[in-house]
Amino acid sequence: CDGHGKGKRQMTKVQFTHEKAALPKGGESEELRLIVTGHAQYAEKGRDIVCAAESILVQALACSLAAMEPQELYDFTVEGVAGSGCVGITAIPQPETAALVHGLYACALTGFGLLEKHYPANVSVCLGQADGTAEEGERDER
Repeated sequence: CDGHGKGKRQMTKVQFTHEKAALPKGGESEELRLIVTGHAQYAEKGRDIVCAAESILVQALACSLAAMEPQELYDFTVEGVAGSGCVGITAIPQPETAALVHGLYACALTGFGLLEKHYPANVSVCLGQADGTAEEGERDER
Protein backbone atom coordinates (compact mmCIF):
# COMPACT_ATOMS: atom_id res chain seq x y z
CA CYS A 1 0.00 0.00 0.00
CA ASP A 2 2.66 2.49 1.00
CA GLY A 3 5.13 2.34 -1.87
CA HIS A 4 6.71 5.66 -0.89
CA GLY A 5 10.25 4.96 0.26
CA LYS A 6 13.22 7.24 0.77
CA GLY A 7 13.92 9.71 -1.97
CA LYS A 8 10.26 9.94 -2.98
CA ARG A 9 8.39 13.24 -2.86
CA GLN A 10 6.43 13.74 0.35
CA MET A 11 2.67 13.53 -0.09
CA THR A 12 -0.49 12.94 1.88
CA LYS A 13 -1.17 9.27 2.52
CA VAL A 14 -4.74 8.23 3.23
CA GLN A 15 -5.36 4.78 4.67
CA PHE A 16 -8.76 3.24 5.34
CA THR A 17 -9.11 -0.01 7.26
CA HIS A 18 -12.03 -1.96 8.62
CA GLU A 19 -12.31 -5.03 10.78
CA LYS A 20 -14.98 -6.89 12.69
CA ALA A 21 -15.60 -5.72 16.25
CA ALA A 22 -17.55 -7.53 18.97
CA LEU A 23 -19.93 -5.36 20.97
CA PRO A 24 -19.85 -5.78 24.77
CA LYS A 25 -23.58 -6.58 25.09
CA GLY A 26 -23.43 -9.12 22.29
CA GLY A 27 -23.67 -8.69 18.59
CA GLU A 28 -21.10 -7.63 16.08
CA SER A 29 -20.16 -4.46 14.30
CA GLU A 30 -17.19 -3.13 12.38
CA GLU A 31 -14.39 -0.79 13.37
CA LEU A 32 -13.82 1.75 10.59
CA ARG A 33 -10.61 3.79 10.62
CA LEU A 34 -9.35 6.57 8.39
CA ILE A 35 -5.78 7.75 8.91
CA VAL A 36 -4.43 10.74 7.02
CA THR A 37 -0.71 11.53 7.29
CA GLY A 38 1.78 13.85 5.64
CA HIS A 39 1.39 17.03 3.65
CA ALA A 40 0.21 17.42 0.06
CA GLN A 41 2.87 20.02 -0.79
CA TYR A 42 1.00 21.12 -3.90
CA ALA A 43 1.71 24.77 -3.05
CA GLU A 44 3.08 26.84 -0.18
CA LYS A 45 1.26 26.85 3.15
CA GLY A 46 -1.91 28.92 3.00
CA ARG A 47 -2.26 28.49 -0.78
CA ASP A 48 -2.37 24.70 -1.07
CA ILE A 49 -5.73 23.78 -2.62
CA VAL A 50 -5.08 20.06 -2.26
CA CYS A 51 -4.41 20.45 1.46
CA ALA A 52 -7.55 22.57 1.81
CA ALA A 53 -9.66 19.91 0.10
CA GLU A 54 -8.17 17.16 2.28
CA SER A 55 -8.84 19.20 5.42
CA ILE A 56 -12.48 19.71 4.48
CA LEU A 57 -12.96 15.98 3.84
CA VAL A 58 -11.46 15.09 7.23
CA GLN A 59 -13.45 17.76 9.05
CA ALA A 60 -16.70 16.80 7.32
CA LEU A 61 -16.30 13.14 8.33
CA ALA A 62 -15.38 13.99 11.92
CA CYS A 63 -18.21 16.53 12.30
CA SER A 64 -20.77 14.17 10.73
CA LEU A 65 -19.83 11.39 13.15
CA ALA A 66 -19.74 13.79 16.11
CA ALA A 67 -23.27 14.96 15.26
CA MET A 68 -24.66 11.44 15.63
CA GLU A 69 -26.53 10.54 18.81
CA PRO A 70 -24.38 8.78 21.44
CA GLN A 71 -26.48 5.60 21.24
CA GLU A 72 -25.86 5.38 17.46
CA LEU A 73 -22.12 4.79 17.86
CA TYR A 74 -20.52 2.29 20.22
CA ASP A 75 -17.24 4.19 19.94
CA PHE A 76 -15.93 7.24 18.11
CA THR A 77 -12.52 8.92 18.39
CA VAL A 78 -10.57 11.58 16.56
CA GLU A 79 -6.83 11.57 17.18
CA GLY A 80 -4.31 14.16 16.07
CA VAL A 81 -3.83 17.88 16.18
CA ALA A 82 -4.83 20.38 13.51
CA GLY A 83 -1.85 21.19 11.31
CA SER A 84 0.23 18.30 12.69
CA GLY A 85 0.11 16.29 9.47
CA CYS A 86 -1.53 13.30 11.12
CA VAL A 87 -5.15 12.59 12.01
CA GLY A 88 -7.07 9.39 12.66
CA ILE A 89 -10.84 8.97 12.79
CA THR A 90 -12.21 5.70 14.19
CA ALA A 91 -15.84 4.70 14.58
CA ILE A 92 -17.64 1.56 15.68
CA PRO A 93 -21.30 1.97 14.77
CA GLN A 94 -24.20 0.18 16.38
CA PRO A 95 -25.59 -2.43 13.95
CA GLU A 96 -28.63 -0.31 13.11
CA THR A 97 -26.48 2.66 12.03
CA ALA A 98 -23.71 0.72 10.28
CA ALA A 99 -24.95 1.55 6.77
CA LEU A 100 -25.07 5.28 7.54
CA VAL A 101 -21.56 5.28 9.02
CA HIS A 102 -20.22 3.27 6.08
CA GLY A 103 -21.81 5.88 3.80
CA LEU A 104 -20.05 8.73 5.62
CA TYR A 105 -16.67 7.04 5.25
CA ALA A 106 -17.43 6.16 1.60
CA CYS A 107 -18.21 9.80 0.85
CA ALA A 108 -14.89 10.96 2.35
CA LEU A 109 -13.01 8.19 0.52
CA THR A 110 -14.64 9.16 -2.78
CA GLY A 111 -13.34 12.69 -2.26
CA PHE A 112 -9.84 11.45 -1.45
CA GLY A 113 -10.00 9.15 -4.50
CA LEU A 114 -10.80 12.13 -6.72
CA LEU A 115 -7.88 14.04 -5.24
CA GLU A 116 -5.59 11.07 -5.86
CA LYS A 117 -6.81 10.82 -9.46
CA HIS A 118 -6.23 14.50 -10.22
CA TYR A 119 -3.17 15.07 -7.99
CA PRO A 120 -1.33 11.71 -7.96
CA ALA A 121 1.98 13.32 -6.97
CA ASN A 122 0.33 14.77 -3.86
CA VAL A 123 -2.20 12.20 -2.59
CA SER A 124 -2.04 8.42 -2.18
CA VAL A 125 -5.06 6.38 -1.04
CA CYS A 126 -4.90 2.83 0.30
CA LEU A 127 -7.98 0.80 1.15
CA GLY A 128 -7.34 -2.24 3.27
CA GLN A 129 -8.19 -4.65 6.00
CA ALA A 130 -6.82 -4.08 9.49
CA ASP A 131 -4.45 -7.01 8.87
CA GLY A 132 -2.71 -4.97 6.16
CA THR A 133 -4.35 -6.72 3.21
CA ALA A 134 -4.65 -4.12 0.47
CA GLU A 135 -7.80 -3.49 -1.49
CA GLU A 136 -6.38 -0.92 -3.89
CA GLY A 137 -8.33 -0.30 -7.05
CA GLU A 138 -11.71 -1.17 -5.57
CA ARG A 139 -12.97 2.42 -5.72
CA ASP A 140 -15.28 3.45 -8.51
CA GLU A 141 -13.61 5.75 -11.02
CA ARG A 142 -15.60 8.96 -10.91
